[in-house]
Amino acid sequence: MENTKGFTEHEMHLLQKELIKEKTPEAERKLKELNCVEMINSIICYGSYLKTSPEEVIKKETRWLNKYIVLLGEDKVKELIKGQQYVIKGIKYNVYTDYEGCSYNSLVYIR
Repeated sequence: MENTKGFTEHEMHLLQKELIKEKTPEAERKLKELNCVEMINSIICYGSYLKTSPEEVIKKETRWLNKYIVLLGEDKVKELIKGQQYVIKGIKYNVYTDYEGCSYNSLVYIR
């Protein structure tokens, strides 16, 4: 799963379906990477880190990324951050508000 250009939500879900069926150590590793990408997407979406260096993202969001740094290594997490920053075009703010008044954002992808 050497995709340095990042993943859209749709691409991630298709890949996750394939990997879940495989049940191999390699598929498990790739699933962990995709879980990390989901966390990165959330961090970008709510922290507005589209133009921030991967090192700074990790520094500011260690509590959310530490699990993946331990599992995958810091270099891999940086690579995944760069990929997502590449594929994400922007952030739409306040696209939905739930019954408790919580507002949600959405990512806009380049493809």
